[in-house]
Amino acid sequence: MIDNSSPPIVKSVATRIDYLRELNDLSIRALAKKSGVSTSTMFDIINGNKIPNIYTLHSICNALDISLSDFFNFDDNIIALRGKEAILIKIFREISPMSQDTLIKVSKCMK
Repeated sequence: MIDNSSPPIVKSVATRIDYLRELNDLSIRALAKKSGVSTSTMFDIINGNKIPNIYTLHSICNALDISLSDFFNFDDNIIALRGKEAILIKIFREISPMSQDTLIKVSKCMK
């Protein structure tokens, strides 16, 4: 369990993973399975007994459908988007400004 003797970074990472896990409606076991991390390791991470290395954190982020930068970005309005909304935002960010304008116009016509 996270206690006062845990370094602040361990508390932050553990709290963040647990928050995002709950946001995705995943049990600890389900997140462990989806990320390829052992269940005991996942419990240790979430309880603040272990801090994941960058590869493990990357696997956890993939299982949560977020990037590492999203993990450290505390603007959860974007992270809360799932499925088709997230796909559209990803596409929008990857296309040219002119294509973005076209996409907006087409979307408005579809209302």
